[in-house]
Amino acid sequence: MGNISVIVENSDLKDDDAEDMVVMETKGGSDSLENSGTYKVDDQLTQEHGHLVAQILETQKELVNNDNVDVMPKKTNIAWDTSLKRDVVAKEIDKLRNTIQTLTRATNPLGKLLDYFQEDIEIMQKELLDWQNQYQQVNEQLKIEKM
Repeated sequence: MGNISVIVENSDLKDDDAEDMVVMETKGGSDSLENSGTYKVDDQLTQEHGHLVAQILETQKELVNNDNVDVMPKKTNIAWDTSLKRDVVAKEIDKLRNTIQTLTRATNPLGKLLDYFQEDIEIMQKELLDWQNQYQQVNEQLKIEKM
């Protein structure tokens, strides 16, 4: 490609034209058909269709010949695979949601029990002390009766 001039609006400096130039270079110094932007297209395809359509068809043929696989089915398989993966993920999320709900239903009563657990322990400790005191009293009475 050659030099491309860029016109800058509202520019007061017109002295330095070299700064207004954009130079585009192609990489790889060879002037092959692919690098120069022209494609080898069959004359028959060009006569049947327009030049652009002929280039597209030629490119598709090259892709199919190089890969030995058609391009379009890959796209549909990929779309189908992603929809399958999406369905699997949705099912796993539903299963996880149901498991969490079941777990919450089971732990909710346990949580309510834990709220009263401290009070119950205090009451049970008092009752234990009462029974221990009663045991000691009965033991003393038995010792007195045995004597």
